[in-house]
Amino acid sequence: MVIFALTKHGLSEMFDLARGSKTAIWVNRGLLDELEMKELRTEGFDLTDFVHWIDPVDESAVEEATATIREHHPDQVLYIELV
Repeated sequence: MVIFALTKHGLSEMFDLARGSKTAIWVNRGLLDELEMKELRTEGFDLTDFVHWIDPVDESAVEEATATIREHHPDQVLYIELV
């Protein structure tokens, strides 16, 4: 399973869902700083952050980001935070 978090609120819910599993979490740029990313990876989370911020209400931008995630995780169930 793969999770895509677009906002801080969604991110906290996604971590609760992913805790203790092998779920990959992709996060919107700026939701976590480098130290937070490092600490969460140390806890065992599989995290990827985008190199640029994605406007959660821009459907085209979210679709492009989703396509990128699918390239990296083909045949995985993808949950996307709806805003």
